[in-house]
Amino acid sequence: MDPASPERYNRGARFAAVAAVLRASLDGRDVLYAPADHDAIADHGGLASEFDLCIPGGPRELLPPGWLEAPEGGGFLKIGVGILRKQGRDYHLFHQPQILVAAQTAVAWRDDGARFVQTLPATDGWAYRLEVDLALRAPEMRMDWRLANTGTRAFTTRTYVHNFIRFGDHDVGPGYELSFPGPIAVTGATAAQTVLERAIRFDARIPTWVNLEIAQQGAAGGSVCTVAHAGAGMSLLCSTSLPCERVAVHARAAYLSPEQFVRIELAPGAEASWTRSWRIEAR
Repeated sequence: MDPASPERYNRGARFAAVAAVLRASLDGRDVLYAPADHDAIADHGGLASEFDLCIPGGPRELLPPGWLEAPEGGGFLKIGVGILRKQGRDYHLFHQPQILVAAQTAVAWRDDGARFVQTLPATDGWAYRLEVDLALRAPEMRMDWRLANTGTRAFTTRTYVHNFIRFGDHDVGPGYELSFPGPIAVTGATAAQTVLERAIRFDARIPTWVNLEIAQQGAAGGSVCTVAHAGAGMSLLCSTSLPCERVAVHARAAYLSPEQFVRIELAPGAEASWTRSWRIEAR
């Protein structure tokens, strides 16, 4: 997605404008879901990044930096977007707050990737520089992330990639499996999913949606999960270089989304780097 385009795929106040990959395929077979017919404010697709997701009624510590202390009408920090206006008692992912100060994003395109640089000028002590270098080395795509706190206020943030995964025309249901290299503990599963020692098998087409939660995954070397479909003969391996606080799995008939959350704490002047990668394989 070109962040400078007025007709870009997502134009809302939730997802980051950087490194949003809308389509990936191997030998002409697609592995991501990003329909042309969508709500450009609320919806996203493909590999969509977000900082500080907050579900309705979620824990207060997951709120974006500055939300709790901001007065009504004041600003809070949404990395990837800018400074948003606080309105009302609650904040969660379905809201579209007014953008008070928009972060500025530049991109340099290459034949095999792109480099995104996003900056937020100092606003009430909040400021950052976010860099993402995206490179394609088929059949793998890699994103190198770097976040620097250039302001005067420390912050803690949690970031993930939504991973809208769909193999061709196969709805999520029989044939789909999400697996991990080690044992997992899963909450939220229904009768339509089978939880195995290291995998979740989807046994029936999802009529509406399902949300699953998997406790901390990975160690010092990072975290890995794989989505595969037996009938399509394809898999997508999703890796992070940091261990995940948790893996949330959101699935509908149209897509399966394992969301690998990493936590980052930055004092003023500090920075953090991490890598995410995706590898498409034919089985």
